[in-house]
Amino acid sequence: MQIDLTCPVEIFRTTVPTAGSQVLELTMFNLSDRVIVSAEVTARLLSASGLEKEKMVFRGRALNGRPHSTFVMNVPMGFSAGAHNAEVTVEKIWFADNDTWQRKDGTEKEYTPNALPSSPALTRLKYVAGDFAVGYPEQQDGLWVCVCGRPNPDRETVCARCRQDKGAVFERFCREAVEKQVYLREKQLDLSSRSAREDTARLQRIREEEYNLDRARRGRRIRLGCFLALFLVLTVGLVRGAIPALRTRLAVREMEQGNYTSALETLRDVAFFPGTEEKIAECEWQLAAASAETSEEIDELAAAARLLRENAEREGSAALADKADLKRANLLYGKGDRAGALAAAEAVDPENAERISLERDCLFDTANEQLAAGDYAAARDAFVSLGDYPGAAELATECIYRPAVAMLENKAYEDAIRELSRIPDYKDSRQLTLQCHYQIAADMEAVGDLTGAATEFLLAGDYKDAPDKNREMVYLQAEEALKKGKLEDAQVLYASIPGYEDADDKSNACLYTLANIAMADMEYTLAYGMLKQVPEGYLDADSLRVRAAYEAGKTARDNGDLETARELLEAAGKYKNAQRILNQVNAEIQKAQEAAEAAAQAAQAAQDVPEATEAPAAAPETPAAETPAEPAQDNEYAVKDGE
Repeated sequence: MQIDLTCPVEIFRTTVPTAGSQVLELTMFNLSDRVIVSAEVTARLLSASGLEKEKMVFRGRALNGRPHSTFVMNVPMGFSAGAHNAEVTVEKIWFADNDTWQRKDGTEKEYTPNALPSSPALTRLKYVAGDFAVGYPEQQDGLWVCVCGRPNPDRETVCARCRQDKGAVFERFCREAVEKQVYLREKQLDLSSRSAREDTARLQRIREEEYNLDRARRGRRIRLGCFLALFLVLTVGLVRGAIPALRTRLAVREMEQGNYTSALETLRDVAFFPGTEEKIAECEWQLAAASAETSEEIDELAAAARLLRENAEREGSAALADKADLKRANLLYGKGDRAGALAAAEAVDPENAERISLERDCLFDTANEQLAAGDYAAARDAFVSLGDYPGAAELATECIYRPAVAMLENKAYEDAIRELSRIPDYKDSRQLTLQCHYQIAADMEAVGDLTGAATEFLLAGDYKDAPDKNREMVYLQAEEALKKGKLEDAQVLYASIPGYEDADDKSNACLYTLANIAMADMEYTLAYGMLKQVPEGYLDADSLRVRAAYEAGKTARDNGDLETARELLEAAGKYKNAQRILNQVNAEIQKAQEAAEAAAQAAQAAQDVPEATEAPAAAPETPAAETPAEPAQDNEYAVKDGE
């Protein structure tokens, strides 16, 4: 890809004309430190295969291209069926200070874009560098490509687009630095999560100890009951049929019928009987599996998951345990216990989609709380790390917008402009930026800084009466310069606000006075240039213009600049002997052209003659002996001209 690195603007986006909108919309970015008021471009509409459908050269006027900001320019091109995209070349730029830039052939330079495709690597880069980042910085032949995608010459140490330092960009946003920062951030989040898990685990151990104590008390009561039952059995014999073997068989029958709760109670009563241990374990597993499927109690689900994981070798245990833990985590999340929810999901497979979704929900809620509490940096980091999570991208932008609004309210206008420039299309950011420039201008006007106020009113665009205030400030500067006798400065300022009060008249007066001074100093070329800008019929400017052209033409002829002399003498018309001198200049130009043609023919003939016969080629030098006679002829005319 090619780019002209000298161009003060770059084109961000083009919108081809449609049937409803008969214009080519160009979104351009001002790379310079000056305001752009006009631009000339060559626009070509292309088909999908690259064929040219339409071409136009157009100059846009009355633009408001503020430094380091985007602005829009519309090119009136009709709708063309089959036009899929547009190719635009910037030809010329006009600045507010009357300076210009024009494209030159051969200034384009080849480079390779560093834009990354949509990928985790791009997400990590944006997380570290910001939403403007498009790829890792690269050093290429004769230039370096910034993290924002802008190529810059090697001699430049600051990016023309994002204004970041080259050294800082390569140090902070190279692939290794980005990966390191992401790793450190993830490690920090992991430590925070681990602390929450440890707190939850400690609470869980306390609950388990209480549960075990309660179970032990119930066990003692059961054992006491068994002892009493055994005593009764020994007392009443087989009347009640409570021998362990019979009760075990009854429990097995309950198990076959799916009544594991009653079977477990019976088996625990005769736990001392051989063979009951396996049956108790089976009942507990079946009850844990049922709890994992149907229970909505947090403690029951925790106990079920624990027992199922203890029997992980049994088929289906791991999946049921994950299900129990996820249900418990969702119940805790529903109650607002995000730390407990994350701890409950800790044992679940990290690749489990439901666990990942829960963790993202928790992070999103935490980021929302940080945003509400005013911890914008932490909240933005969290929202950015969530990637495509619904609403995360907009809230990440909100984390920039809110502090910027606060800066505006606290009259930190420069800081507010810097932050709002990062989100120019969000909500009313653009309008707030104009308001900041207006307030800065008003403050500068109050302390008498007319130059700064004029610039800031210009940057304020159409906010309130900013255009009128800008012209007022420029006019006051011009008046001040005029009082101090700085005619050149005053004229430039008056000329920059045409139509404002008497600025046009005063600009012409300054030009006329400066031209008279130049004439008195015999700087006729300078005087002629100024008088050309003065309207015809202004005082005696017409006669002065002719005289200045005549005198400047004679000077140019004496200096050997024949082309300039011809142009000036033609402008002098019939003044004095201007026509006679013009005829002589034309004759000298003709003679020089004929000599050049003769020399070219001689050179060509020398190339055509074999090497052995090249010596006679020196013959054309004979007319050179006549050359000294011409200056004497010039001196003769010079004497006549001075008469």
